[in-house]
Amino acid sequence: MSEWKEYKLKDAIEKFIDYRGKTPTKVSKGIPLITAKVVKDGSLLTPDEFIEESEYLSWMTRGFPKKDDVVLTTEAPLGEVAMITNENIALAQRIILLRGKPELLSNHFLFYSLRTGLMQHRLQARASCSTVQGIKSSELREIMIPLPSVPEQKQIADVLSCLDRKIENLRRQNETLEAIAKTLFKHWFIDFEFPDADGKPYKSSGGGMWRSAIGDIPEGWHVGKLEEMGKIVCGKTPSKAEKSFYGQEIPFIKIPDMHGKVFVLDTNDGLSIHGSSSQINKLIPAHSINISCIATVGLVTINVMPSHTNQQINSIVLNNINFLEFLYFQCRDLSKKLNSIGSGGTATLNVSTGIFSKLEILVPSNFLISKYHAISNSIFEKILLNTKQVQTLTKTRDALLPKLMSGQLRVKE
Repeated sequence: MSEWKEYKLKDAIEKFIDYRGKTPTKVSKGIPLITAKVVKDGSLLTPDEFIEESEYLSWMTRGFPKKDDVVLTTEAPLGEVAMITNENIALAQRIILLRGKPELLSNHFLFYSLRTGLMQHRLQARASCSTVQGIKSSELREIMIPLPSVPEQKQIADVLSCLDRKIENLRRQNETLEAIAKTLFKHWFIDFEFPDADGKPYKSSGGGMWRSAIGDIPEGWHVGKLEEMGKIVCGKTPSKAEKSFYGQEIPFIKIPDMHGKVFVLDTNDGLSIHGSSSQINKLIPAHSINISCIATVGLVTINVMPSHTNQQINSIVLNNINFLEFLYFQCRDLSKKLNSIGSGGTATLNVSTGIFSKLEILVPSNFLISKYHAISNSIFEKILLNTKQVQTLTKTRDALLPKLMSGQLRVKE
C-alpha cells in the first residue's frame, strides 16, 4: 500500500451538492425524490415521494445528478451510501451528492470506500450530536480518504461490482418469482378462477357460488379464522439480565430481520440453547409464518430454522405444510386490516394475539390449497435457494471490501 496516498475529500471531489435545510413541495407523482430513508444497504429503494416536474429546475439550483454519482446520507441515518442509476431524480435534505475528480477518484471506488469501517469511523468522528447525529458539509470535506492509482481503483471496484451485480440479479429474480406465485394466488383465491373439474376457470365457467358473510364465494369454501390454520404463538424476549440466555445457536427474529424478505436466514441477535429452553413453548419450528403485529405491522416472513421471535411478532405453526404458500399470501393481504385494527387511537400500532388469532380469512378446500402448494412450492424453493446464494455472495463481498479498500489484498490486471 506504499503507493496509496491520503487526500482530503475536498481535494478529490469535483462536485458537492448539498440540499440541507431546504424542503420541497411533495406530490403523489412526478420527479422521484431521493430522501435519506430510501438510501439503504448500498442501494436506492423505490422512492415514494415526488416533486412537480414544473418545479424541478427551480428546485435543483445547486446542481444536477449524473449517472454513477454517489449519494451519502448526512443524518438520520448518517453514512448510508448509494450510486445514482437514473439521472431524472431530485435530491432531498439530509443527502449530499459526491462526484469524484476523474483524474484522481473513481466514483465507483468512492462508493465502496465510504462503506468501509474506516470511512464510516471517520464520518462518525466528525459528526455532531446535538439532537440527531449528523455531519456538516464543511466537516465532510475535511475527511481523509486513502487512494491508489485510478486504474487500480477501477480494478478494485470492478471486483466488488461484479459481486453486487450478481446479488442484485438474484434479488430481482426473487421479486419476479414471488410476483408469479402471487399472480396465481390472486387468480385462484381472489378472482375464483381456479381450474374446475374440467380444467376450466371456475367462476367464468359458471361455477356455483354462495352468499357468505363477506360476499359471494365458491361452493365448498368457508370463512374461517387464522387459528384454524395452525397454532398461534406470540414471541417473547428472554431477560436481558441473564446473559447466558443469549448466543448464536437459535435465531431470534425481530422486526428489522423481516424487512424485504420472504425467508429469514440471518438475524441480528440469537439465543443460546439455555435461553431457548427457558421459554421452550415459544420455539417455533421451521416453515412457520411470522407476522409483525406491533409498531411496524403487517410484515410477513417464513423462518427456515427452528427460531424464537420477540413479542412484536405472532407466528402461525402450520397444521399442514401444504398451507405454507397459500397462507403466506393470505397474511400479506391482511396488512391493511392489521394496520387498521392496530391503530386503535394509540401512537403505536398493536394487534394483540387474541385479535390476530380470530382474524377472518377465506378458506378453500384442502384439495385446492394442496394443488396450489404443488405448483408454488417449487417457486418458493427457488426463492430460498437464491436467498442463500445472496447470503453467501454478500458475506464474500463484505469480507473482501476492507481488504481491497485498504490495499491489504491487491487486484492483478
